[in-house]
Amino acid sequence: MNLFKKIIATIALSTMVVVSTAPSVGAYSTAALEAANTLASQGIINDNSANPAGYNLDQNVLRQEIAAVTMGVAGLTKKTTCDNLFTDVSATTPNTWACYVVETLRVNNMIAANAKFNPEANITKAEALGMVVKAAFGADYNYDSTLSTSWQEQLVAFASENGIVSAFTDYNTPATRGWVFEAATASMDAAVMAGEDDDLLSGLLDGLDDMDDDTTDTNGGTTVVVPTGSSMSVELSPTTSSAKSIPNSGTVTFGSFDFTAGNQDTTLESIRVVRTGLGDRADFDRVWMEKDGVRVSGRQTVGSDESVYITFSPAFVIRAGETETLDLVATLDGDTGSQHSFSIVSASDITASASIAGNFPVSTSTMTTANYTVVPVAYATSGSPSTYRAGDTNVELAQFKLTNNA
Repeated sequence: MNLFKKIIATIALSTMVVVSTAPSVGAYSTAALEAANTLASQGIINDNSANPAGYNLDQNVLRQEIAAVTMGVAGLTKKTTCDNLFTDVSATTPNTWACYVVETLRVNNMIAANAKFNPEANITKAEALGMVVKAAFGADYNYDSTLSTSWQEQLVAFASENGIVSAFTDYNTPATRGWVFEAATASMDAAVMAGEDDDLLSGLLDGLDDMDDDTTDTNGGTTVVVPTGSSMSVELSPTTSSAKSIPNSGTVTFGSFDFTAGNQDTTLESIRVVRTGLGDRADFDRVWMEKDGVRVSGRQTVGSDESVYITFSPAFVIRAGETETLDLVATLDGDTGSQHSFSIVSASDITASASIAGNFPVSTSTMTTANYTVVPVAYATSGSPSTYRAGDTNVELAQFKLTNNA
């Protein structure tokens, strides 16, 4: 039975299906809603997870709103006094909160010391992206005036290379709240990865102080001997599919990894996986980790070096002595006949609270993309029309029936 038939087999066809949903809350993507909920969980924006319409994701974002998001991304403490640093922002103008947020950015040199801030004006995509990238990366990102390219071009190039946004050229288009929320969460994820790379050497040196012994490898270097009791082991899970053929579009699980904690709870913060095979990284939209079908990491793109930096926010916890199986999942849309595999190349590709043990690289099977013929399914309505009043939630809108005509 091929992969598609396995999927179809899980659906009880020729049975009655009842759909219940809440009224529409506007045009926005699932990714935008997930980003908003992430920012809300960190206290950066107000929590409207119970009422997504309250996020106003499809509305243009105001300059005072992006200031609040930027302050949260940067982790700054809001000022408690308003010093009228801008002529159009005071303790009461245009509201009672903007001044403290906007002036916090100014005193931390995150916005220019202009005469006005224009708090209730729309902000462009390039301006909004610049603020959240600067908030997340700090001095690690700066405009290079010696180059011939504009600040917008340099900013978007940096952001796209780090998987924050897809490259765009409509720099002056007003940004929507949903777009900004996605850029903000992606900036924080990317900055975490960049910081972890910088801290890797110091982390290894710190670990040397706790080692009782070491051995020398054949190249004359030193291999740290990690106490096995406190380390976390990583290996390919036996539940990993051995399928060699996958659809060339849609969502695909490439493999599963077992993470086993030693004698202490271990927090898993990030993983770098590398794509290999006779295929194109452009086939992939996003790559992430799931636990029992639930996403537990950020969704990242495949970078120009074929790497995917997957971050867990909050960190994923593996209890002492227990094994957690995480699935590597991706969405793709590419040509048939492409080959793809993902590997955790070395222990240094995993950031966790414990040392890492395992036989690296740990790699999934190589999958080849192919076209799949969709089984014809007949759709028919059923039941009686439903009525509901404005404001009602969880109402039954319709009943329909699907019949397998294969």
